[in-house]
Amino acid sequence: FFDLAIGNPPFAPTKILADPEYKRLRFALHDYFFAKTIDRVRPGGVMAFVTSRYTMDKAGQAARQYIADRADLVAAFRLPRTAFEKNAGTQVVTDILIFQRRPEGQPAAGAQWLGQSEVTSIEGTPYLINEYFAAHPENVIGQHSNKGKMRPGENEYTVLPREGNLGEQIAERMKSLPE
Repeated sequence: FFDLAIGNPPFAPTKILADPEYKRLRFALHDYFFAKTIDRVRPGGVMAFVTSRYTMDKAGQAARQYIADRADLVAAFRLPRTAFEKNAGTQVVTDILIFQRRPEGQPAAGAQWLGQSEVTSIEGTPYLINEYFAAHPENVIGQHSNKGKMRPGENEYTVLPREGNLGEQIAERMKSLPE
């Protein structure tokens, strides 16, 4: 077991079927990383991952439910689409997710994060996103928008950056984390 797991799992729709322990789940690659990692973190330990918004926003809850059965969401932060533009050349809405593994038999605690809720972009477009970010808009480090899409022509949800230093904005919000 590990006390702390920090990572940025690869994102792909590829179903992982080669691992006999997780084959029955038929999780996509990134969800497989979440499941296997949370199972390897000791009770009381922490898992912090950087992932695309689709871990939290996709309609299917199977992977989120798997994690929720084992861990509590401590905090989540949604970064604007430009967060990794300079170093990775991509414009993708990214989340930082922090979970704490529960001891066996301990009831779930913390914020709700399995479902979806509607938010309205600054342009007036409604979008379904993870209920955690709808309930905690202060943890969306930017503005809900439909501008600056990854795929031209699609009315895709995104997050535009706010004015100022992104690192400082993230650091300010992380001050609210429990010790």
